[in-house]
Amino acid sequence: MMGQSDSGRDFGGVFDGAFESDGQGSAAVVTAAVSRLVGQAIADVERELILQTLRHCRGNRSAAAVMLGISVRTMRNKLRSFLADGMAVPPSLGGAAMHHARVGA
Repeated sequence: MMGQSDSGRDFGGVFDGAFESDGQGSAAVVTAAVSRLVGQAIADVERELILQTLRHCRGNRSAAAVMLGISVRTMRNKLRSFLADGMAVPPSLGGAAMHHARVGA
């Protein structure tokens, strides 16, 4: 379903095509996207942004972390938290998905 996140929340398509340029200035694109997020919980928006960025980077956690301006450690911790909450997390480049057994490591 278009605009539907992994968490089941509907973000009104705000993340659809988020990495594609549409000819507008980046500030205008960001302003339009943010205005559609008003009323959404920050944690839900953050989770969806991280997961969409990870998909865009084809599972490359380092590239996704750089794109988001967070450390690889923060990315790893966020993904572990998502897994603990029962969320689906895209597999890493090596194809090995994070396992719940690693959460306590």
